[in-house]
Amino acid sequence: MARAAAAGSFAPVMGRPDATPAVVGDSKDLQISANVDKSQVELGKPLTVTITLEGDLAGAAVKPFEFPKTFQVLVQSQASNVSVGAGGVQRSVSLTYVLLAREVGTFQLGPFQVMRHDVPVQTESIQVTITKPVLPPETEPKQRFTL
Repeated sequence: MARAAAAGSFAPVMGRPDATPAVVGDSKDLQISANVDKSQVELGKPLTVTITLEGDLAGAAVKPFEFPKTFQVLVQSQASNVSVGAGGVQRSVSLTYVLLAREVGTFQLGPFQVMRHDVPVQTESIQVTITKPVLPPETEPKQRFTL
């Protein structure tokens, strides 16, 4: 992975073939990535956004992430992971948001940014499209009953 302060690049999301590629920003020892479970979703269906911070989190300031006003945050959760290996201690924090759109259209989520020792580290924006729901076709009764 290239090391450039506040740079963004695309990386695949492991184990999620249907997911949009993660959008990654990284600094010397801190990486931030963001991904959505779907880049296109029907109005009324949930959209999951996951923002992950990995590496040296000391000195990282995470302000609440903002989403376009058309999205309602239904659920917010946080998970932490610490692993110890030959390369030292690796820590990551994942912030997951379940969103519900209130209107159809194409929207930009992000960029998502954290500050580490007064240096911004951010992702690129993620584009999502909210479509009108597909209505089921009208069905006519196949049989008529007479009383």
